[in-house]
Amino acid sequence: MGAEVHDDAAALTQLGQWWADHGFDDPTSEFCILFDGSGPDEDEEERAEAVRLIDQLGLERVEPRDRGAGGEIWVRYDDRLRAEIDRWA
Repeated sequence: MGAEVHDDAAALTQLGQWWADHGFDDPTSEFCILFDGSGPDEDEEERAEAVRLIDQLGLERVEPRDRGAGGEIWVRYDDRLRAEIDRWA
């Protein structure tokens, strides 16, 4: 999983990297979706770290809008997360 992330810039970078590796935007572009295609038993450590980083940054997690693999993490975009994801797009 890597070193524990403490600073907000590093937390955003890590979320951006996960998005680039296996994430996408919802059709409305209101939400960042991480761990696309992962089931709830896959990528458990990374998903737990993502939740921790999302909480650290004060981002809002929401319930998935569509039926996915069950392991997706949906996060409402704010300006910081949008800027970071734009760097990885």
